[in-house]
Amino acid sequence: MTDFLAESADKSIRYNYKLHGVLVHSGDVHGGHYFGMIKPEKSSKWYRYDDERVIPVSLREVLEENYGGGLSDQPSTATNGLFSIPPQTRQARQAATWKRMTSAYMLVYLREDVIDELLAPITREDVPVHVIKMVEEERVEMVRRRKEQEEMHLYMSVRCIDVETFQNNDGLDLGSLDVNDKEAGRWLHSYRVRRDMTWAALYEHIAEQNHLPRDHIRLWNMVNRQNKTVRPDAPVSVDTQGSTSLYLALFGDSC
Repeated sequence: MTDFLAESADKSIRYNYKLHGVLVHSGDVHGGHYFGMIKPEKSSKWYRYDDERVIPVSLREVLEENYGGGLSDQPSTATNGLFSIPPQTRQARQAATWKRMTSAYMLVYLREDVIDELLAPITREDVPVHVIKMVEEERVEMVRRRKEQEEMHLYMSVRCIDVETFQNNDGLDLGSLDVNDKEAGRWLHSYRVRRDMTWAALYEHIAEQNHLPRDHIRLWNMVNRQNKTVRPDAPVSVDTQGSTSLYLALFGDSC
């Protein structure tokens, strides 16, 4: 690059550069997807970084397959001035006639004399604090979701209609139990409880969630009637034997 330097540039430095990154757009003018091909170390392989997927790629994929272009009537030799090996299989020859859908839109070069410095191993001190915090929060959330998925069969949702639900319901029922009715869902109370929870424990849980003494609430079982309305059927005694799972399996999951 010496011939292109400014007059004020330091001429004692060798301005030789090595390609270490290719940013690629896959698609056309109507839309697409971005990914990067990076050589993360001085003597490492090239890798494709595509969202959460990181896979090794060949030098040919980096240098030859990101030129865009249109349809070709003749099988391409995929040279672009760098290689001259024609496609070896029928499938490859057919693929070579298709429209290229990946285009490099940015190349990242590193000056040779500072590559070791730029690609030095990253220490914890090099990572911004907010990035460390974000990664840790994502890790904790991932563990929580995995645990929730593994324990899903142990839990169920109990939906409850109370005075507030009734006051804000515009229909003919005490409240809407339609999970797709987002507006009505604002006033419908849902509790995630274990399937083996006793009725006494459920009373305690709902009372606690509503900041009420246990003897200030009474749960009623709700049933679907033939005319497609939902009505209270019978109060559920705190002394009812068996788990909530058995009772709600028989009579529904709303109270």
